[in-house]
Amino acid sequence: MLIDTIKKEDLVFRGCAKHVVMIPVESAEIAAISYFNSNLTVAFNQGSVLRYNNVPYDKYDGLLTAENREDYLDKNLRRRYLCERIV
Repeated sequence: MLIDTIKKEDLVFRGCAKHVVMIPVESAEIAAISYFNSNLTVAFNQGSVLRYNNVPYDKYDGLLTAENREDYLDKNLRRRYLCERIV
């Protein structure tokens, strides 16, 4: 599983919390999601990990509970919040 391949050192190096807890989700493209200090981290099934900065908690909750997480991500997060690839 992808979550096992994400090294905590990679997340720490890129400015994430030392003990980021990724929550696995059922999704065609998204493997796991985490939220810490207004930063939303999204791990994708193909291996990349993106961090969206200054995201309100309700957007994280919306992504976590969305019926279609890919659509929610496209409509509510992409191009709306500063994002960087961390893995």
